[in-house]
Amino acid sequence: MEIVLAMALFSVPLIGFYTPLYPDGWTTYRDRTLLVFSIPLLIAMFLIEPAFGLIFATMLTHYHFELEDLHGIVIWSFVFVMWFWLTHLDKQYAPLILTAIVLAACTQIGFAFTDFVNLHLRKRKGQSETPVCGSLGNRTYLAAYLAIVAPIVAVPKLWWLLLIFFVGVLICASRGGLLAFIAGLLVAWPKMAVLTTIVGGGILLAMLFRHNIFLLNPVLASASARKQILNTIKSRKQIWLLTLAHTLRWPQWLIGHGFNSFNKYGLKWVSQYGMKEGFMHAHNDGLQLFFEYGLLGLAALGLFAWRLAPHMSLGHSLTGSAAALIVVSVFTFPHHIGPVAVTILAILSMLAIGAI
Repeated sequence: MEIVLAMALFSVPLIGFYTPLYPDGWTTYRDRTLLVFSIPLLIAMFLIEPAFGLIFATMLTHYHFELEDLHGIVIWSFVFVMWFWLTHLDKQYAPLILTAIVLAACTQIGFAFTDFVNLHLRKRKGQSETPVCGSLGNRTYLAAYLAIVAPIVAVPKLWWLLLIFFVGVLICASRGGLLAFIAGLLVAWPKMAVLTTIVGGGILLAMLFRHNIFLLNPVLASASARKQILNTIKSRKQIWLLTLAHTLRWPQWLIGHGFNSFNKYGLKWVSQYGMKEGFMHAHNDGLQLFFEYGLLGLAALGLFAWRLAPHMSLGHSLTGSAAALIVVSVFTFPHHIGPVAVTILAILSMLAIGAI
């Protein structure tokens, strides 16, 4: 490793940095210094964190020496540094990290309760309703976030706090969030399986087949809202099929379309295929990962899961968070919402070091 780094340091001043006015082969690339250093960095990543090595290698295949290309490198560098830092923390700090995560979630629940009360007060006064979204800007984002964090408090001593999380998810009125909450609780606290299935499953079925009991939320109980949700379901089915069709081509099935490429295609498909709704995300993070990074991206995800697997078990709180994350990722895009994504990164890093 040291020899490769030394070779890079030797090569950089010989290659230079500035470019001529007109294209001239290799010398046109102002970022060639970055390319030289990418070699030892990629080797280091493959040795330390193979999953990240695959992601960065895939991004380099789409690099066009434009400022926009640096966006993905910056984002993934942040993720890598955060992951590397958190997974090298002493385990004694894990309770502090997890407590901070739970307290942040409790604050969001407080915001959600305030939103919920304000929603009904405004309706009573004949004013426009306000959404239940905390500070995340969307009820489905908030429900997904709370469902992912909730299993951390799925222990007998904190049953009352878990109940508050449950109510918080309910007032968000998100079916995907509720399903993720149920899955996370079943994994984190198996002894509650019967109660969880009866209560959570019953409410979920009611939300699916009796739209007018959408948890006292008048915004979502209207006929127009029901029609809109049904259209959204159809649109998601269409967007998933289109995403697969546009990925199962060479070389996209291997390396994908590149970082943050989905939103460009998603918006274009509105006019191209007559879709009723424009999608900035695939509403399925696994499918979007395949679209943007191809088979190599899925391999990176597999390596990441392999890293976590030894620390996962039934009845383990953080394993419950992972289960909730998997479920909610099928319906929405938690990894693309900054505050939620950072929380996910912290939870999974604690799982990777066997924190609890």
